[in-house]
Amino acid sequence: MKTINNTLSKVYLVLILVLPVCFTSANAAQVIQVEGEVLSLSADTINVNDMLFKMISTVKVFTAGKKSSSLSRVRVGGYARIEIQKYNGKLYVDSIYLMSKPTVIKLR
Repeated sequence: MKTINNTLSKVYLVLILVLPVCFTSANAAQVIQVEGEVLSLSADTINVNDMLFKMISTVKVFTAGKKSSSLSRVRVGGYARIEIQKYNGKLYVDSIYLMSKPTVIKLR
């Protein structure tokens, strides 16, 4: 099941990266969202669902209740939704939303 969720996350990420190009203007900021288990965390990187992203120095962190928080609240093994934006042609985590549990994906 974890392999299916990782595969679905990666497919979702690819779709999020490709589809906005077709439907947005050249100046619009694109936001990519990835959610899942936090596998590792350092001062400038976060790994969610086996995908490693760099964080900007002004990364914003929010609790499950959408209250502002700090990076010290993010825990390896916990769940989070991250919002990634493109700056100077590179992807950076802009916001982290802590989750109490993973979102369930139902396959039909």
